[in-house]
Amino acid sequence: MGRKVHLVGSFPPEITDREPRAAWEWVREQIGPDAELTALPFDGDPDWLVRYLQGLGDSGAVRAIREGDCSDYDAVPIYRLSGGAPDPAALRDGARVDRARELLVARRELVDERAPLQLSRPNPLDVGLLSMVGRPQWRHPVRVVRGTVLLAGQLRTLSRAARDETADAARLAAEQDVPVVWQLETPAVLYALNLLPAPLRPLAARLLARQVAAVLAQIPAGAAVLHLCYGALARTELIAPHDTRPVVLFLNALAERLRRRGAELPPVHVPFAYGTRPPPVDEAYYAPLARLDPGWRLIAGVADERDAEASRTALALVERSAVRRAEGVATACGLGRHDTAAAARALALTAELASSPDPGKDAGPVGGD
Repeated sequence: MGRKVHLVGSFPPEITDREPRAAWEWVREQIGPDAELTALPFDGDPDWLVRYLQGLGDSGAVRAIREGDCSDYDAVPIYRLSGGAPDPAALRDGARVDRARELLVARRELVDERAPLQLSRPNPLDVGLLSMVGRPQWRHPVRVVRGTVLLAGQLRTLSRAARDETADAARLAAEQDVPVVWQLETPAVLYALNLLPAPLRPLAARLLARQVAAVLAQIPAGAAVLHLCYGALARTELIAPHDTRPVVLFLNALAERLRRRGAELPPVHVPFAYGTRPPPVDEAYYAPLARLDPGWRLIAGVADERDAEASRTALALVERSAVRRAEGVATACGLGRHDTAAAARALALTAELASSPDPGKDAGPVGGD
């Protein structure tokens, strides 16, 4: 069995304007009949968090203390809770549950389809950081500290709201008898670990692993995919990594945490391209992957339609450095900010990479750490 094609989530607006079944048929046309999908996502709005927070503002659950148009990371509105400790139900994303219901019905109609439906599950930590803290601006240290303290106090409430949303979707999936996977999305992890000085990273990795493991535990067993990210607002990364050391540090800490819980390691999508940059072709960038826990099933986010040759080289470097074949191939992020032509090229390249020759079991790691 070859590598699978993994769809991170969102599609161009011209595609998500269609019914889900028509959008999935379009995907099949781009990747060809022989490609195997990990799952079928249908995220219609890459800026869903903005809409969600605006909805909370309209309901009175939160109020904006800094306005913004979300044109970049420094223009994201910052919110505060309007009252005291809120009921988790007030923070639930009702539109997400309604959307899940629609997608379950659409997926059930595909009687010959083997791929499960994929539902996105943002990490509550990311929701809180973006909405209450924003990207740290040290010219406003008081606001950053206050937002961080507030987040620490409200993270449990955000997590309970996310847990209830997931439970509702799982119940609906069982009623419809539709296979589902949840993709847990967390840009905050790699942002934090790349931002912090190296001596602080091991402790931060353990703390982040504990938080992510707790959220993964809310997802039905065997039905999770982990999506790491460097951010993609306005097709710009939150932070540019120097190498894959932070990825390995976090995933090794998470593997240890999950095994202590008796939980299996989910497939993990790791971005190697980011923002407007194609994946690096420097062997040293990938060398730390030699230390990655062998239990991780990698989905290599290397496909970048702007540089197919770099994408091919990056996949080979990932697999040789990590000493394993990737379980899947993907773009670094969703396609919601692509136009249709660029998205089609990205999907075709992803399928090509997924079907490319195996690097071989005897291939050793590239370079040194």
